[in-house]
Amino acid sequence: MRLNPIIPEELEHIISKCPEGERGLRYQHALEIRTDLKRLQREFALRGAGTEGWEVYTRHDELVVNPKRRV
Repeated sequence: MRLNPIIPEELEHIISKCPEGERGLRYQHALEIRTDLKRLQREFALRGAGTEGWEVYTRHDELVVNPKRRV
C-alpha cells in the first residue's frame, strides 16, 4: 500500500524500509541506504529528471527530491 502516491514509488520503498520492524527486512547500515539512494539517483538520471509532480536532481553529489512548484 502506498502511503503517499505523489512520492516516487522507488523512494517510498527506500524510506519505508528504514523503520521496518523485522531486522532482516530493514537496512542494517547507513551505507546500505546510501547505496540504494545512489542507485535511485542513477536511475532517475537515466530516465530524465523526475516523475509527475516531483523534481529529481543532484546537488553536490546528493539526490534531491522536491515537489514541483506550481506557477
